[in-house]
Amino acid sequence: MPFFKRHGFDKIKESQNNHNYMAVTTNSNTVKVELKWIKKNDPRSLCVLVDYQHLDPKKDKQKQIEEHNERHQIMKDHFRSQGRQIKYRRDFGSNSNDEGKCFCLDFVNIEDMLLIVKDIDNLEGIAKTRRYGTQLWQTEYSPLKIAKAYIFAIENEYQDMLNNHRDLLTADTHDKRIALNRKTDELSYREHLVPCIVIHNEAIRMAQAGDSAIAISQMIERNLKIGHIRPSEAKQLNETMQMTMPEGWQFGDSIMARLDALDIMLETD
Repeated sequence: MPFFKRHGFDKIKESQNNHNYMAVTTNSNTVKVELKWIKKNDPRSLCVLVDYQHLDPKKDKQKQIEEHNERHQIMKDHFRSQGRQIKYRRDFGSNSNDEGKCFCLDFVNIEDMLLIVKDIDNLEGIAKTRRYGTQLWQTEYSPLKIAKAYIFAIENEYQDMLNNHRDLLTADTHDKRIALNRKTDELSYREHLVPCIVIHNEAIRMAQAGDSAIAISQMIERNLKIGHIRPSEAKQLNETMQMTMPEGWQFGDSIMARLDALDIMLETD
């Protein structure tokens, strides 16, 4: 569409099926922003649908949902700070479950949609693709190495390194080391007991304060834990404390505090 191309966005798709009208992909973080009728030919269902994600059946479903939710939370927090209302497809008459898939904003006009696209294009911390170079060593879970990486990033003002906080924490690659119980058919949702972003921000604070690598590593070792819970329990968490701990919680308090607040028992063998 010429309007978006004039403003520097070339990745545009248009559709004539009166359902998916148009999609614009941001330049810096490959987020797809769609102008979409949730219900075909129903003008009341026209909305801006942000960052629809397909779940890869070959990969861990809950891990993908968790990653997508965290990615979306950055955008949702930004738009809420502007006074925009976050919506989902069900608000426009769909029965779709948007958990880990997308969220919606009201469509005002095409100029306002451009502002949305520009805002997302300038947000840090939501790069979609991961590119891996030559692997020199076998990966390992080492809180001390993680802590040293945080200190390095702070000392060298390496923001790009800090933006990839899940990779920096190795939060999704060493489940056998950090899981407190086993995944089962019933306990199928993989949940970081203390949200990764909470641990990440504390590691940054400690590194900025000059705390030692050992002290930071001990904080990471205590708090970077996974519990497998029921999807229904995960839904409770996501609706209340998706990326936060209970009010008044401090590092050193129980990592089970979110579960305890909702009377969720972590089941072990």
